[in-house]
Amino acid sequence: MWCGKGAERLGLPSDLTKEDFVAIANNRIPQSGDRLTARTNDKRTHIVWELEEVTQSRVPKEKEVNNRRVCVDFTFSVPKSVSMYLAKTKDEEVEKLIHQALRETMDDMEAAIQTRVRIGGADYDRVTGNAIWAKCIHRTTRPVSGRVDPHWHCHALLFNATYDETEERWKAAQLGNVIANKGFYQAAFHSRIAEKLIAAGHRLRRTERDFEMDVFTHEEIRVFCKRTKQIEQLERELRTQLHRDGKDFAEAIREKMKGEGMLGAEDQEIARLESCDLSEAQKADPTNYEVGQVVECHRRLKGDLRPGEQWEVTKVLSEAVVVTRNGREKLLPLGQSKEFNVYYRDTMPIAVGEHLLITKNNRRANLRNGDLRQVQAIDGNTITLDNGYKLDASTPLHIRQGYTMTSQASQGHENPKMFAFLPVSATSQINAVQMLVSLSRASREVRLYTDSKAVLREAAIKPGKERQRLS
Repeated sequence: MWCGKGAERLGLPSDLTKEDFVAIANNRIPQSGDRLTARTNDKRTHIVWELEEVTQSRVPKEKEVNNRRVCVDFTFSVPKSVSMYLAKTKDEEVEKLIHQALRETMDDMEAAIQTRVRIGGADYDRVTGNAIWAKCIHRTTRPVSGRVDPHWHCHALLFNATYDETEERWKAAQLGNVIANKGFYQAAFHSRIAEKLIAAGHRLRRTERDFEMDVFTHEEIRVFCKRTKQIEQLERELRTQLHRDGKDFAEAIREKMKGEGMLGAEDQEIARLESCDLSEAQKADPTNYEVGQVVECHRRLKGDLRPGEQWEVTKVLSEAVVVTRNGREKLLPLGQSKEFNVYYRDTMPIAVGEHLLITKNNRRANLRNGDLRQVQAIDGNTITLDNGYKLDASTPLHIRQGYTMTSQASQGHENPKMFAFLPVSATSQINAVQMLVSLSRASREVRLYTDSKAVLREAAIKPGKERQRLS
């Protein structure tokens, strides 16, 4: 259905038709076919990297790409237990409460809509407070292995058009602030749902991230989360790709240093740990475990698993995870997932002169997460660092190569030169705060490498999270 003061101004009926939708998407007024906003800008020339068949290498090529932002899709979803409740009971009153919470949230977003003012040399944004929304409701997930789960969600498409009362014409909307605050609006939507459900007499319970209706247990909810698990796996793969890029750069740098005699001649392979980046809820679910992973405890756990001990995952059962250490088998107490972390085991070569990045605090060796240290000597499993402290490499260490790091990990470090790799695939991680952190790491020279300058420019001016601390 159509929503918003902009839709009302155009006289759009509440029922959404394909013809009206296509007209608005093509920047046309449905009834007359006249142009809606002054400019369309359908295409622009852009440099893209494509695989060259003969050399099997990526080469830059000029291509025409879409230039116009038609709309932005804001997806509002309810907690899983609410979707399950609606699927089971078909409770129209609860669904009506959800629609009320959604409309109130969309009204807040509409009130923040702006447009650019450029007349007479001006250069600022003016609040218009009106928008054109297309709202589409879905009640299930996309199929996973041919099956769908209950998942009530709304695709609220906010079109790139707003009416400027001062200039008396339709113009492109300035959506940066609304997009930057989408997390806030999603939280406000959930808060409103919770308030309305409680007022209607429903019992809720607080979770790590949000709330759930008290009519389903955690285990029952996890049964209907196949799509969530699929997305979580994809997110981990995206992060893995960024780290893989860094690893490739580091290997090239290291090979050059070897050739220049900056590293010792002999390498020693050591074991290291890489975090699986699992949340507390994910660590409580056996489906997120793999044989060969390593579990390390923060505190003493049930079954006498002690702080600092490393246990290897040897069996993954439907409702349990078995870990082993020195020939002893234990059931991992998943209910204490807050008290341990899960890691992948990896290996890496090191030599005298090697630069290492510490990835976990180590009080005994006077090391902190994020410290950069250099290897001074290697004697069997004993690695001596430039601060005089020694590491025992007989067990996997919390280290990785120290030649590249993420922008977040670079905080607190300063070097004469900084080279940053900012691919299009990482634009979700790029914003104004991240760029400031990256650019301020160098005291003399900065170089930025990207496969699209245009995309990087747009991503680099996005507002970042204000709570992120700068150093």
